[in-house]
This record gives sequence, C-alpha cells and structure tokens, in this order.
Amino acid sequence: MKVSLLVPVYGVEKYIEQCAVSLFEQTYEDIEYIFVDDCTPDNSILKLQSVLDRYPNRAPQVKIIRHDHNRGLGAARKTALASCTGDFVLNVDSDDFLSINAVELLVAQQVSQEADIVTGCIRIYRGEKLSETLQVPHEDKKVILKLLLIHNTIPHNLCGRLIRKTLFTDNGISPEEGVNQAEDYAVTPRLFFCAKKLAFVDTPIYHYQVFITGSFSDQISPRHVESFLRANDLVFSFLKQHDVQQDYQFALSLGMLETYYLVLKSGFSSQDILQTCHYKPQGLFKMIHLLLAHKSTIKLLRFVYLTIKWSYKKHLHFAG
Repeated sequence: MKVSLLVPVYGVEKYIEQCAVSLFEQTYEDIEYIFVDDCTPDNSILKLQSVLDRYPNRAPQVKIIRHDHNRGLGAARKTALASCTGDFVLNVDSDDFLSINAVELLVAQQVSQEADIVTGCIRIYRGEKLSETLQVPHEDKKVILKLLLIHNTIPHNLCGRLIRKTLFTDNGISPEEGVNQAEDYAVTPRLFFCAKKLAFVDTPIYHYQVFITGSFSDQISPRHVESFLRANDLVFSFLKQHDVQQDYQFALSLGMLETYYLVLKSGFSSQDILQTCHYKPQGLFKMIHLLLAHKSTIKLLRFVYLTIKWSYKKHLHFAG
C-alpha cells in the first residue's frame, strides 16, 4: 500500500533537518511525502530541500505545496490531506521525528489486523531529554473514544497514527482552517467513531518534542479560545448527528465540563462560550453547569468534574 506522510512546515528551521532525515530514511519504500509550506518566514524550506538533495531516490515521491499566505496549522493539514494519494496517511509535525522503521511497523500491524487506525507509542522530549513514553491503551474502540472525550486521559494526537484515508473522505472529516488550538482533538474522536477496527504497536514510533511549557490559560488569546471551542463544537456536532444510540453522550458531556472550566478560568465568560459552541447540557449536567453562574463556584465545578471523571474511568475499565 502507499502511505502518505503529511507534514506542515512553518517556523521550524532549527528542527526540520532531523524530521526530514527520519522521514527519508524510512525502511518502508512506498511513501508519498506531502510538505505544505504555510508561508514560513524562515529558511525551513531551504533546509528541507538541502536534506532532500541527499536522498535523490526519494525526490520523485516528494511534493512541496506552498500556500499563498499564512493560513495556520489546520489549513496546512487540510491542504496536505486533500493533495495526497496514499491508501493510508500519517501526520507528522515538522519539529518532531519518526523512528526509522515507524512506517514499516505500522503497515505490518495494519495488514495483520486489517485495521483502519494503527497507533504506536510516543516518546516525549523536553529539550533534548527524554521525558516520558506514552504507552498505547489496548482497549476496544468504544472505551478509547470515551476516554478521549472526557479529556486529559489518553493522548488525542493525530500525528503518529496510521489512518485509512477513506475514514476522512467517506465521512466528511478533515482538519479545519482556523482551528489551530486543540486541532488534533477536532479530528481524532471523529475518526475513531468511524473506524471499524483498531490496532496497536507497542513500540515507540513517534518522537514528540516539547518546546513551550505552560498551561492552557497562560497568555491565552481570544483567538485561541475561539479555536479551542470550535474544536470541541466540531466533535459535539458530529456526535449529535451520528451517535444515534447515544453511546458517547455521557462522556462528551463530562468532557465539556472540562472545556467550560478551562475557558472560564482563562477569564472568558459563559456568553463567549455560547457564541462559538452549540453544546447544551442536559439532565444531571444541566444542574452541574449551574455552578458556572458564579465565579466562586468554578473551583467546585472542577472538583465535581474530577470526581465524576475518576468514577467513570473506573467504570470503563471494569466494564472493559
């Protein structure tokens, strides 16, 4: 099968050589490389082309697409997806890198399991030091999707997953232009909902580098908040339409408590949320959301969220 590696490029002059070398040296041969230059202001593309010159056998497999103006990460990923021709896609951020045999391992597991999505382990680096390795949770699709929806439980990364392209094209799913905060969350839960079979590789295949530390609320801007809310709204609207059995509504509502908390804690109002997000709490969650009416009860809302989340996770693992 052909695998398309989708790589947005913006402001990564210091890191793109390591990324590109790891991509061009993959042990798997049938790869299509799609780089999207989102009008990077530095020498990232020159560095990329310099690396490519060292791998002439890969040159016919490479496309470099340039936006006519800077449009953001969501748009760059959308352009890459629309331009690729592979059977499966693998997103890679251009300041991260892959293990040399990552594609080969993912493809082998896909073939063995006939899976729609294959996920491997992620190694996280802070600076040059290995910080932690995130293991793959071997759960069924329903459990994984519920854990994704309740937030801050398992990684919702889009990068590093081998994904059948028709999951995107047949279900109208793609990254969204303008959604550059929580952009992975906007896509990953929808793909998992549509997937019929998941598979896992218990080997680190994706190496994620952290260069910015801090919480969501650190120096957050209205643009970031709007993007964050749009990401959550995309997932909510999708499940409202497709989750006819309402298998995921409790998990979704629990996750929205965390979303509301983060936005309010950042100094924005309930009205700001309602302007972007169409979620309306029901039943128990409608009562809990009354705590949002006063700043003095926001901390209590956080406690309620964490308590319900802990209990729900225990229920999921017991049920699984």
